[in-house]
Amino acid sequence: MNILIILGFVVILAIFLIGNEQLVAKNYQLRDYEKQLSEHQELIGKLQIKQTEQSSLPVLEGVAKDLQLVVADNIKYLKEIQTSVAISPRLLP
Repeated sequence: MNILIILGFVVILAIFLIGNEQLVAKNYQLRDYEKQLSEHQELIGKLQIKQTEQSSLPVLEGVAKDLQLVVADNIKYLKEIQTSVAISPRLLP
């Protein structure tokens, strides 16, 4: 009878230790994921700052100058005319 109690205690202890070991492993895995998340958030912040810097007016003016773009001063738009357009009889069903 004592052997069964001791054997039962050993089995329960083994199950507890295996479960505890799996819990510790998941905890380390969770820490790794949290670290990766933190690194990615930091990278996103840096990229947003870089994007803001690259879209600033002085940078855009420099790029326009490098591409030899010119300022359009006198813009003339086409005037809309009020005429109807006929469909070719060949296109009708």
